[in-house]
Amino acid sequence: MRGEPDSIQLRGHRARICAAAPGARAPVQGSPGREGRECDRAGGARPRHRGGLRATGRTTSGQVRPAGRRHITARFLLVGAPLLAWGCGSPAPAAKSGEKEPEKPATRRAIDTGPVTIEGQLPNGEKSYALKSPGATFDIEGDNRIQSGLKDVEVTIFEANQPASVIKADSATIDKTNQKLVLVGKVVVTSQRDQATLRANQIVYRETMARVEATGQVRLEQKGWSMGPLPELWANRDLSRVATPKAWKEKE
Repeated sequence: MRGEPDSIQLRGHRARICAAAPGARAPVQGSPGREGRECDRAGGARPRHRGGLRATGRTTSGQVRPAGRRHITARFLLVGAPLLAWGCGSPAPAAKSGEKEPEKPATRRAIDTGPVTIEGQLPNGEKSYALKSPGATFDIEGDNRIQSGLKDVEVTIFEANQPASVIKADSATIDKTNQKLVLVGKVVVTSQRDQATLRANQIVYRETMARVEATGQVRLEQKGWSMGPLPELWANRDLSRVATPKAWKEKE
């Protein structure tokens, strides 16, 4: 018979088991006997804890077999340890609090409308003007809408609810705050009283003042005579009165 080993290797874990003398009883599990304590002191082992390895018998070669329960536990530790180590990698870096994603530039697009008709009214309830346009163009940027203008406009100016003159222009802008119309580009004002015409690069019609203000290459044409070009002329709604701004203010 081979000599009894002082220790055995249990799947990678070293467990020191003291071989008992022939005929001696194995100590009860959880309360080691004198032989077990002497073995621990001789081998420098740590104090035994309750639930440690226990001998279950000897093989034909004299080696001690560990208990089946501890054999399974040791196997679990050996197999599971690499899996636990593999699953404990560094976590993904968290996004910094307060950081904002870069804003995308707003998309800008132009939208053309169909025919437009707009009517203005004076504070006393009388008609001020009626504007017609085959279409308006709106520039939309993000959630903001910008009116870029009315195209090819025709505006009828009223006096006492009757047409006083008709204005044609390439484009127009309505200023509700200041109660005025701004017409730009090849502007022609035609009086409905005597068909006199006033031409200019720009016309501003001030509703509450009942005044037409022409600026830029201004020409006035009536039957048999004409005036201009002048930098600026002011007129009433039917063009029956025309004067320079200075002369107009002197008669007010």
